[in-house]
Amino acid sequence: MRLGLWLICGALATAVAADGAQAQQINLSDAARLLAPGGQTIAGPGVFNMDVNQSNNVVDLSTAPDTVCASVLALSGTVELTLLDAASVTLESTTALATQGGTGGLFPGAAACAANVGHVSVKCATTSTEPCKGAWRVDKK
Repeated sequence: MRLGLWLICGALATAVAADGAQAQQINLSDAARLLAPGGQTIAGPGVFNMDVNQSNNVVDLSTAPDTVCASVLALSGTVELTLLDAASVTLESTTALATQGGTGGLFPGAAACAANVGHVSVKCATTSTEPCKGAWRVDKK
């Protein structure tokens, strides 16, 4: 799962570098295509367009928690991907920053995996300097 995300990030970086463009010039449809469903996909790909500090519960597994991996691809802003249990306690969290080449160890794509996941949330971080756009996908592990 994580190797697949790095390949997606590499493809995105190559596309951005080839045009000399910024990541935000890639549209949401392109981002969703990069996260096209695979054999274990249970939700998505989906897209988001959120203001700073806005969040969205993209998957609700609270009635039947499962072991999943979630991926996010940020086209703009700083995006937090969080896996929570059925009681909304954080199990795993990661951050993606839509800056070509990454900043401070953060990259445009991120993935998180955990067992007993009840909810998957995508949030435009309070530290984001701009609204967040991108795509997400959730796979059974």
